Amino acid sequence: MRQGEPVNPPPRNGPDLGGYRLAFADEFTKPIDWANGPWDPRTDVRGNSSQRAANVRFDPNLGAAVIDLKSETDRGKLFTGGGLVSKSLMRYGYYETRVRINEGPGWHPAFWSMCGGADGVHRCQLAEIDGFEIDSLNPGRVIHNVFDHRAPRRQVTSGWYDVGSDLSQGWHVFGYEYDEAGVRFFVDGKQRSYLAYPAGPFVHDSMKVWLTAVAYNDYPDVDQLPATVAFDYFRFYEKDSYGDNDNPTGYTESGPGWAKSSLPGFGALTSRHSCDLGASASWKVKVQAAGRYEAFIYRTGAEGGNVQSRARLARDGAQVAERRIDFSAPGADWVLLGQTDASAGQEFTFDLARDGAGCIRADAVKLVRTGTG
Repeated sequence: MRQGEPVNPPPRNGPDLGGYRLAFADEFTKPIDWANGPWDPRTDVRGNSSQRAANVRFDPNLGAAVIDLKSETDRGKLFTGGGLVSKSLMRYGYYETRVRINEGPGWHPAFWSMCGGADGVHRCQLAEIDGFEIDSLNPGRVIHNVFDHRAPRRQVTSGWYDVGSDLSQGWHVFGYEYDEAGVRFFVDGKQRSYLAYPAGPFVHDSMKVWLTAVAYNDYPDVDQLPATVAFDYFRFYEKDSYGDNDNPTGYTESGPGWAKSSLPGFGALTSRHSCDLGASASWKVKVQAAGRYEAFIYRTGAEGGNVQSRARLARDGAQVAERRIDFSAPGADWVLLGQTDASAGQEFTFDLARDGAGCIRADAVKLVRTGTG
């Protein structure tokens, strides 16, 4: 069995999107608007190429975003490439694109997620998922990876493998489904790999999507230029909804004493704590799909924790669930607050308040879709 191929869970013939709703998409049907649109241009210098915004354009004949690969000197490199980097951050869900890669060696087209900016610098907690990487010298081979770039740098990988066709001929669909346990990778509707992505040690960041092509530094001889890599669309589907203190959108703290906790949060992210009277925290989480949901709050417990913290869930300002949480018990786990129905786009508020002595810890919350309601 090839490294990275799943034993459990079993492979699928295409992702099961029954519980998902389209949360973000660009069908690339109009000129790219860097200032007001959903993408930033890739602008770093990497491998043998300098990446330029001018190399990314809309092609009305293809109805696609096209990256031009050129033989030209720029910022000390002999070639130029480019890419699109989403302005939005995304986490768990199903990601898909349809791509036509270039013919000829020397290039590295890729579809991936990373927390860093369009200048190529790793930021946030340095996570990365590679939906595909292709060496255009070998257009029938693909690799999928999951990285945590913090020291010591960690990687799980499918390894390079043959997909059974020349990917430079025609259009091909790549997708990956990311959840708390791992990542499934699909090529033309067939699952090719499953890579475990546990809560520890890998970081479970919200990340930006990258659609890119750079000259590959292992192959200085690049020919058949100019050339193009074309992306027909990008789509992101979401089923469950998460909130945490690492993403300041929707998270607020009230009262005194809040600081970063020494205890790790969910998915190797940070946890916040306060041991002061009047401390409370709040998360606002919006669901994409209508249905029945279970609401959870992540509990990180240790000696000195507040025994009777009050956790509440509200829908449109009306309370739908409440539970007392013991932060003095050691360990970490998801605690069920209750169940609720939701309509598409509805916003929920999680509140956590200190009640009595000891510390509360504000970390992550989630709404897990369990049915259509």
